Amino acid sequence: MTTLTDVLEQQAQKIEDAKLRAIGARNKIEGEEDNRRKKEQELKTLINEKKMILERLTFEHESLNKVENDQKLTIEKLSNNES
Repeated sequence: MTTLTDVLEQQAQKIEDAKLRAIGARNKIEGEEDNRRKKEQELKTLINEKKMILERLTFEHESLNKVENDQKLTIEKLSNNES
């Protein structure tokens, strides 16, 4: 026969187990939130790096187009002088 004390001890143990599971779940969630924030920051840094590369390459492309147009113009002028 189960005594009142045994029942109360069993209930107390169930409550303690539930508390530990809740604490574990909370810690897991907090860890996931930290990981998400860290990943978000890494991605923002990567995006900024890619934007800077794009800006540099766009400027370089425009510069090369200008050089190409200048060279074409020079070739055209030289061709017209020979005619």
